Amino acid sequence: MSNLFLDSEHAELYRKYRPGYPKEVFEIIDRKLTDITAKLPDDLREKYKRNERGRWNKALDVGCGTGQATLMLVDFVQETVGIDTSQSQIQQATIEYGRNDPSRVTFLCIDALKISESFKEDSVDLILVCQAIHWFDRPKFFEECLKVLRPGGVLALVGYGVPVFDDGLIENINMEYVDISLKGSPIRSTIDDKYAIVIGELRSVFPTVERNDTVVQKLETTVDDYVGFLSTWSNYRSYKRTNPPYPDVLEAFSEKIKQLAPGDTLLKRKIDYFIVIGAK
Repeated sequence: MSNLFLDSEHAELYRKYRPGYPKEVFEIIDRKLTDITAKLPDDLREKYKRNERGRWNKALDVGCGTGQATLMLVDFVQETVGIDTSQSQIQQATIEYGRNDPSRVTFLCIDALKISESFKEDSVDLILVCQAIHWFDRPKFFEECLKVLRPGGVLALVGYGVPVFDDGLIENINMEYVDISLKGSPIRSTIDDKYAIVIGELRSVFPTVERNDTVVQKLETTVDDYVGFLSTWSNYRSYKRTNPPYPDVLEAFSEKIKQLAPGDTLLKRKIDYFIVIGAK
């Protein structure tokens, strides 16, 4: 994992400005886990079936950040564990957990490449990674997942593209900023191709791999909140840290976009999601 997420200021921005994930994402993953479990031999299907409340036994949200996705799993899973290497992110996730007060959720600061040291073999129904797999040593992580996932368990990789605005002028400014802040970033290519490279890597390890690109989230955001969201981008923070003499690209973006729309203006945007699921 990158060390770009370790400071407390970044963690607070993450908690405040990162968008929540659509429930449809988790429903798609849940249906896939249901279908795969139904095809297991009778003894394994009985062993790993949902509990009396209709929930799976255990899920891990790896690279959980401040817990936006972790907290979405409580409707589907009895015990959910959010995992991140950043203590600051885990602290913010715990704050959010206390605010929402769902049951059955814990957060741990551990290495994604060592999850088999903390969880038993064949003990996990679902491992979730949202907008984070591009940071991992993927071959090692996939091997760790195979150790702790139960037969028929799934690894779900969720990502989303750069938000697209309905307003053409706003969108042009948005893409100017994206091109500057993500210039030359291998992370951008991984996301722009919707994890095509990751799928190839996953297929070398998992016997079954599928993808789903059907989820589109349409929402409204103020200019100020969108600028706040952009401030959470690790590439922006890295650019700012390594180019201190240069003008702040986000401040320039904010000034330019506010010439068209005040900070409290509501703007319509959409986010395209992509889901890659590997089944053990």
